[in-house]
Amino acid sequence: MSRVYVARCCSYNREILEAALNASLEAFAAETASIKPGQKVLLKPNLLKARPPERAVTTHPAVVAAVARWVKRLGATPIITDSPGGQFNASVLCRVYRVTGMMAVAEETGAVLNYDTESVLLPCPEGRLMKMVDTLSVAAEADAVISLPKLKTHGLTRFTGATKNLFGLVPGVAKAAFHTRFPAVDRFSEMLIDILSQYKPVLTIMDAVTGMEGDGPSRGDPRHV
Repeated sequence: MSRVYVARCCSYNREILEAALNASLEAFAAETASIKPGQKVLLKPNLLKARPPERAVTTHPAVVAAVARWVKRLGATPIITDSPGGQFNASVLCRVYRVTGMMAVAEETGAVLNYDTESVLLPCPEGRLMKMVDTLSVAAEADAVISLPKLKTHGLTRFTGATKNLFGLVPGVAKAAFHTRFPAVDRFSEMLIDILSQYKPVLTIMDAVTGMEGDGPSRGDPRHV
């Protein structure tokens, strides 16, 4: 059974956000104790496209910054990583990081922005549909993964959150092949569970301060949650 903690958080104000985050982290002391000094901790926000935070397409930089500061206090290195849809190279990543506010997060917190676009094929022994998963090399090399999804609607799965966020660790245009291979929502969702079984995040912290409703995951309307 997975445990879920819901913390009320009415805005992205730093004090309010960190109070909610600290309350959540206290509830998961056993899980967070696995993060050790010197480790490389992958922070996986939803960075679907180069869109500013107020559009609610991507995980808000205030959330990513709060988690990065906490990881740094543990003595570990936070590495901000995602693979936006479509073309995937250092130039695309640079624009996405700048527009979404991740570049400012890195400057403020000392977190590392990943520009490595290499991928590896890893075995997925627990997978039901896939026994091998094409994944970003930086994810394969990380000591721990913290997923930072955005609460949004989605045209195929109806909802995008903690589980679907990890689909971003499939490199660039390779995502299209998965959509072609698993066009039906039930099979596509089973594939997402296979990816989840591969990464097993230490913790998932969802940005649901402002979510998205309507035509998600990129053309919907921001909704204060």
